[in-house]
Amino acid sequence: MSTVERFPSGTRDDIRHDPRGQRALVVAAVGFWLAFFAPTQVLLALTAAEIAPDSKARLFGTVTAVGSLVLLCAYPAWGVVSDRFRYRWGRRPFAIIGTGVSVGALIWCSMVRDPAALVLAWACAQVGLGALQCSIEATFADRTHPSRRSRMAGVLSAAQMGGALIGSVIATAAPDASTGYLLVAAATVLTVGPFFGNAGSVSAEHAEYTGSGPDPDEAGEDASGVRVDLVLAWVGRLCVMFGLGCVTQFLLYFVTDHLGADRPDRAVLVLTLGFVVTSALCSVMSGRVAARLGDGRAVSLAGALCAGVALFAFDATTSLSWTFVAAIGFGTGLGICLGAGFGVITARLRSPRRHGRDLGIFNMAVVLPQLVAPLAAVRLLESTGSYGSLFRFAGLTIVVGGVAMFCVGRTDRRHGEEAMR
Repeated sequence: MSTVERFPSGTRDDIRHDPRGQRALVVAAVGFWLAFFAPTQVLLALTAAEIAPDSKARLFGTVTAVGSLVLLCAYPAWGVVSDRFRYRWGRRPFAIIGTGVSVGALIWCSMVRDPAALVLAWACAQVGLGALQCSIEATFADRTHPSRRSRMAGVLSAAQMGGALIGSVIATAAPDASTGYLLVAAATVLTVGPFFGNAGSVSAEHAEYTGSGPDPDEAGEDASGVRVDLVLAWVGRLCVMFGLGCVTQFLLYFVTDHLGADRPDRAVLVLTLGFVVTSALCSVMSGRVAARLGDGRAVSLAGALCAGVALFAFDATTSLSWTFVAAIGFGTGLGICLGAGFGVITARLRSPRRHGRDLGIFNMAVVLPQLVAPLAAVRLLESTGSYGSLFRFAGLTIVVGGVAMFCVGRTDRRHGEEAMR
């Protein structure tokens, strides 16, 4: 059976007709990402240097690795639990629990003076952040019809870049790490608080409208086809985020060793600012274009190709100016790929009985590269001794991710045509 839009327009459950709900959702997404990136980019490294100056690198690596493993498990677990209580309470309890746990853990991080306590505190923060992210994305899927998710998906992808930038600014502007954690905790409460009123339960009629009705098997859909699409989408997301991780985690060394910049920290700040702003803008635009076309697969693939070409150009740059141009090209391509790609992923979620679980599994593809990318990149650098080889490998990985997203769209279209016959 095909998904038919039966829900009356103008309903409170449809986020298209709730501008305040849209703003609260996007601002909450920014709050989640700033709470995640401010510690991982700045504050945890500063804290590790304060409490274990002789082994700061090892402590920082341990903290981030354990946190990533915890988040890897927390995403699908929270998703499954929130799905079970979706009709009765909506996603609100998990947004509140996630915010409370993560804010409490951030405050704990500001007070720790012991390596083991730092590892445990950040692990607790990841548990809370997993619940918060699950409630944000699942609410978006619950309240938006699959055919209308592309536009909003682009905005939510831009929120990731915006949160990373704001989090870095807050953490850098703080006089010390302890104050930074407290500022981030306060910013998280302020940005996520308004979302609590928009994460309640949706009506059963609207759940059917957004694809919730029967499970695919019950609706006569090809369950194996759905699984293939979800696997392709997961692989595509993983490849794109893996390529991004290879670039961002070794950009400082590239600027220092390859370009020989006098002020590498300032150079990285300029490159990151240009990349993030461009990526955020292009994420929003790609979501709009994908919504107008009714199919984001080609848009996502075009973005992946643009990002791949830009990464190949990194090796040819010999000055900061040309590297900045390459970074703008990379941000443009990545923003297009992520914005349209997230729309392709969320449009494929046909059963909101599993929105939380499925989105939790997709988010694992965002966390896993944080563990794998540094190890693979170091191995490649040791064997080739060239940052150009690393960036070309990252570019190819992103292109592969774009191709996987393109195949998701092809399967989805074929699936829809078969359902209409």
